[in-house]
Amino acid sequence: MIVATATALNTKLLGQTNSRWNLFTRALVLDCDALKQNIENISACVIQRTLHLRPHGKSHKSPHIAKLKAKAGGVDLSFVSLREAMVMSAEGIKGLLITTSLAPNKIPR
Repeated sequence: MIVATATALNTKLLGQTNSRWNLFTRALVLDCDALKQNIENISACVIQRTLHLRPHGKSHKSPHIAKLKAKAGGVDLSFVSLREAMVMSAEGIKGLLITTSLAPNKIPR
């Protein structure tokens, strides 16, 4: 399978200087420490103001990142498409909001 091969090849590049230029795309590359700090910062800001946060998942489309956002205090998560929400739901993520209209034939999903 091409995806599995690309993932294995990308894994070999982790931690190597300038390896991002050799990545097989599509690949999500993150500074995990910066990601966690950003999530903590926005969570602290929202909690301090006694607001409720509904983070969006459009940019990352990652169940792992969605769970980090929820754990940090995200009340619910929002997604543009039904497909994105279905992927998150399959991973056990609750409180999903689809921010676009659904075609009538997609409502039963």
